[in-house]
Amino acid sequence: ILILSFICEAQIRAKEEELEENTPDLTSISPTTAVINTGNKTITLTGDDFTSLSKAWYKGAALPTTYVSPTQLTAVLSSTGATAGDSPITVRTESFESAPKTFTFTAT
Repeated sequence: ILILSFICEAQIRAKEEELEENTPDLTSISPTTAVINTGNKTITLTGDDFTSLSKAWYKGAALPTTYVSPTQLTAVLSSTGATAGDSPITVRTESFESAPKTFTFTAT
């Protein structure tokens, strides 16, 4: 039982390290607001642990995303048909997802 417990703890630790190592860390987005129905808006996402597989996500859909560096991505967000209000933007790298940052569309 002791050996089995040790093996389980080691597997849990390895999984936690993998999660920490592979989860992108989104620290900011810029700009954070846009006016609805004014075309496409390029946003800069800053953080850590981005890769060429990282994508920005908004309202459940991947945005057209460009990998700039391990600390920066750019993404294109369409304001056409958007509704005013706050929505989360995250970064996903494969099955790992960052904590969200808020993007706001305004009516004017």
